[in-house]
Amino acid sequence: MPEIFISYIHEDETIAKALQKLLEAKLPSVGVFVAGDQLRLGDEWLSKIRAALKSAKVILALFSPAAIERPWVHFEAGGAWFSDGKTLIPICIGHLRPENLPKPYSNIQGASLETSWWYIIQDLWGVLELKGIPPSPFEDEDVKALSEALGQWNAERARTAYKREDA
Repeated sequence: MPEIFISYIHEDETIAKALQKLLEAKLPSVGVFVAGDQLRLGDEWLSKIRAALKSAKVILALFSPAAIERPWVHFEAGGAWFSDGKTLIPICIGHLRPENLPKPYSNIQGASLETSWWYIIQDLWGVLELKGIPPSPFEDEDVKALSEALGQWNAERARTAYKREDA
């Protein structure tokens, strides 16, 4: 079972998958659960998500402005919050900052994915007590893929906002 569980809403799936790819590249011995990748036709999805959430040591709650307004990430983060032996880490995208999240998330050390991807990797290395030397902080294809996904996500949000203002 995976050691890292990424909680996200459907609209942020591109970012969740890019983060998963980066984590799997930088932390190769660590399993990462992203529901969109692991759920198959016929799966009892709530049971599968619950099992992955129970087995994970770290829950990354991916917060976008839309995710803050919806219950799903809060539900999964709450499961982590009340479980012994789990680390909940708020990860912000868009223009959100960890210190501006609603409580209790603002009381938890979090990070902005756009500016702190390396800090996230370094901290996960320690939280998961991985052996050996942490990966290099240099940008590579996986970091570029995450940056591109974030750029596309931000551009899509800007287009959506522009369309709403035009209506």
